Amino acid sequence: MLALADVVISRSGAGTIAALTALGKPSVLIPLATSAGNEQEHNAFHLQQVGAAVALMKEAVTPEDLRAAVGPILASPEQRRRMAQEARAVGRPDAAERLTRRPAERGRLTKTHTKLLCAVRSVLLARRPRGDRGG
Repeated sequence: MLALADVVISRSGAGTIAALTALGKPSVLIPLATSAGNEQEHNAFHLQQVGAAVALMKEAVTPEDLRAAVGPILASPEQRRRMAQEARAVGRPDAAERLTRRPAERGRLTKTHTKLLCAVRSVLLARRPRGDRGG
């Protein structure tokens, strides 16, 4: 579904950020205030800093706040293009490959590590667009 969106309105958990940046999607992020270690606010702030997202960091976001954030993005194809480009620039679509390859190259994998890394790789590859799943 994310691949079809022009703009994504979402929370800003790690999985969502990975998907948004891998797909290169402009976004309006509303961090979950109760996230562990305030990670969602950090994620949203980072994407906003690089120009890939608008972060609404208030405790209670109003419909007016959301409209003010989304409106200019929807109205400007050029802004969406720039935000998408910035999102892709900070993304790590090769994360699954990097997670599975580096420890294996160092010869430090136990059976448990191998199983875990294969599971992580499968999940990350499943989030890629169909034409970008690699091997």
